[in-house]
Amino acid sequence: MRVNFSEPEVRLARARKRSWTAALLGLAATALVTAAPAAVDDTNQLRARRLAYSAAIEARRADLMRSFIAPDMVQLSSSGDTAIGADAIVQSYSTQEFKDPAFIGYQRIPDTIIIGDNHRFAVERGHWRGKFRLPNGSIIGNSGLYQAGWIKRSGIWWIRTESYVRLHCANEKDCPK
Repeated sequence: MRVNFSEPEVRLARARKRSWTAALLGLAATALVTAAPAAVDDTNQLRARRLAYSAAIEARRADLMRSFIAPDMVQLSSSGDTAIGADAIVQSYSTQEFKDPAFIGYQRIPDTIIIGDNHRFAVERGHWRGKFRLPNGSIIGNSGLYQAGWIKRSGIWWIRTESYVRLHCANEKDCPK
């Protein structure tokens, strides 16, 4: 689905995006500092960290991405690529999405978060959408479902696994064969 916007609408959207990104990066810093178990309910901490992680990606801040992912994280992309370890995941974003001028970001919208009985493990399931801007200004993207596994270490939740399933392709060349 293509959406076309006028130039004033694009400028307004970009200004709002910068403001929203700054607010989420502030939330990221707050989530890191105030992540004590007694201070923040587990589900709320997971949601806040998910939003802040997505904001770090949208801001193309590999340094901030590391603040949310476990060193031993494993990620399975919607194209079937596997990255193992925080270094490999950050490297993948830095050399692919962050270098792509069309890349806007990835929306991840949690549908459910389940905290394990021992309060050290959690699963997050939801919908995702990758957003890219075409030269004409329209926005396209792939989308689907995801599942993330979280682990709590020293009172802080870290993303340990992510798996993405693509259900919609922006165009045929973006669809793995």
